[in-house]
Amino acid sequence: MAELRFKVKADVDKVSELRKEIERLEGSLRRMSKSADGAAFEKVVKKLSSTRTELQGMVKQAAKTGAEFNKSLEAPLSNTANSMDKLNEAIRVQNI
Repeated sequence: MAELRFKVKADVDKVSELRKEIERLEGSLRRMSKSADGAAFEKVVKKLSSTRTELQGMVKQAAKTGAEFNKSLEAPLSNTANSMDKLNEAIRVQNI
C-alpha cells in the first residue's frame, strides 16, 4: 500500500506542477506579441500544447487506474456481502 500511496502522491505533485506551468505559459503568451517575436511566441505555444497534452494523459491514466482499482475491490466486497447475507439468513433460520 505504501507503494500505491507514493505513486499517487507523486502523480498529484506532477499534476500540480503541470497546472502551474500551464498558467505560467498562458501568462507569458498574454504578455507576448506574436508579431514582435514570432519564433519565441511559437516556442511558447508548442510548450503549452505539449504540457496540456501531458496533463491530459495523466488525467486519463488516473481515471483508468481509479476504475481498475474500483473494479478490483468490487468483486471481493460483493462476495463478502453475499457471505454475510447467507450467514445472517442461517442465523435467522436457527432462531425461529
